[in-house]
Amino acid sequence: MKLRDYRELKFPLSVTGRERLKTCDERLQYIVRELSMVMDITVIEGHRSVARQDALFNAGASKVKGGGSKHNSKPSLAVDICPADAPKLWALHRDLPRARYNAMYAEVKKIADAAGIKTRWGGDWDGDGDFTDQKFNDLVHIELL
Repeated sequence: MKLRDYRELKFPLSVTGRERLKTCDERLQYIVRELSMVMDITVIEGHRSVARQDALFNAGASKVKGGGSKHNSKPSLAVDICPADAPKLWALHRDLPRARYNAMYAEVKKIADAAGIKTRWGGDWDGDGDFTDQKFNDLVHIELL
């Protein structure tokens, strides 16, 4: 598992995205860099402080309190990513169709499986392929198992 140089990426990550990705486990860095060869994405967050995790929990944006998230470990065992055009819509209080996130994770899974990396996605927590049985969707969340 060799990390691609950022200059090789078909869809370059922003400087901020690269800094966020650096806080993640090397396996997540590998997946995200490989994903950037097939689609334009934004890295939202890697490592997250306990205080930030608690704030997200209190706001209802997470089901896990500070210290219990894979984002809280160093290096982070979770990363939040999205198709690059999603943040523009979020600013307008809208979002991309669910199918765009499904397609993103399908690519993540292909990359991870080929490298022997086990992941879980916040759009299919139980990994059964049924996207309608989720009680809480976190479509940007990818974590290592």
